[in-house]
Amino acid sequence: MKEEKRFNNGYRIIESHLAGEMEIVMGHNPHAPSPYVCWYCRNGTEYLMGYYGDDFTSVRSKLWERFHHDKQLEKKRRQYLLQREAGTAGRYFNGHRSGDAYGK
Repeated sequence: MKEEKRFNNGYRIIESHLAGEMEIVMGHNPHAPSPYVCWYCRNGTEYLMGYYGDDFTSVRSKLWERFHHDKQLEKKRRQYLLQREAGTAGRYFNGHRSGDAYGK
């Protein structure tokens, strides 16, 4: 089965990865002033926190930076849930700011 092409604001989504409950996508629009973008995507339609650039490599690096960061947060969230079930939660979010979940 052929996968349909996805677009947002004139950018064709060329790469996507699921990290926790958010998808991290990279888009390309050769006619835009900044032809590459990396977004968080929620529910397949809500695109957030755009990181725009001229260079494929730098924008793709941002995609992987966000992916690995979010994977670490997801791992810590799962650890917290296990600790909470065991009654040992409390250390989980110490040192984490609320903005950490959506990139640097």
